[in-house]
Amino acid sequence: MVLNNQTAKLEVGNQVPIATQSSVSTLTDNAPVVNSIEYKDTGVILRVTLRVNEGGLVLMDISQEVSDVAATTSSTLNSPQKRN
Repeated sequence: MVLNNQTAKLEVGNQVPIATQSSVSTLTDNAPVVNSIEYKDTGVILRVTLRVNEGGLVLMDISQEVSDVAATTSSTLNSPQKRN
C-alpha cells in the first residue's frame, strides 16, 4: 500500500557488506588495519510511485533493479562489489 505521490519499495534480496575503504596508520609500527564497511541492497528491487489525478486516473512510475555482487577488481580488498 502506498499513499498518493509517495514511493513504495519492494525488495527481495539481501544486504551485502562491502568494504569501501581500508587504512592503516603510518605513525606507529604494527598499527591495526581499519576497514570501512557499507551495506548495499542486492537482489530484485522495485520502486513504485503512484499519482492519482482529480479525475481518479492513476499514474504509476515504476523503476526496477536487479543486482548481485561480484569479486572486487578495483582494489586489493577481499570484499565483494555491487554489480547491476
